[in-house]
Amino acid sequence: MKKNAAVAAVFFKRKVILMRRKRRTDDPWSGDMSFPGGFVREGETPIEGAMREFEEETGIDRGKLIFYKEYDVFHPVRFGDINVKPFLFRTDQEYAITPGDEMEYGKWYILSRAIEKSNEIFGNYIEIEGDIVWGLTYRILSEICRKDEGILKTE
Repeated sequence: MKKNAAVAAVFFKRKVILMRRKRRTDDPWSGDMSFPGGFVREGETPIEGAMREFEEETGIDRGKLIFYKEYDVFHPVRFGDINVKPFLFRTDQEYAITPGDEMEYGKWYILSRAIEKSNEIFGNYIEIEGDIVWGLTYRILSEICRKDEGILKTE
């Protein structure tokens, strides 16, 4: 049976929120950069799950999110039994981030500082302000930048 997860890709102007997950033995994405997100609870829609996880992981009230678009489901390469539904949101200002229990830190990253790279360890990835975004988060962010460049130009 497939597990359902959802992520919130949240933008303000040309910035996006990314979080570094705390290192934990029970988390296969331990230490990785990610969008706020997680598993959808029973009785919860994917967008509700994305918004709940966003609030839990960033400390920003989910009521500050302005829905922009949803994307098709992605599947992590190592865990094909998980459906990850990305939702794209924007905000009306750059809110302060207070990382939740599962997060080491989070911040607003300036997308123009992202540098596309590739190596044997990460494959294709983005280095942005000293952090590495790879794997599923890289794939989702790349899709957003390709398909929805308009949100990146919102002033």
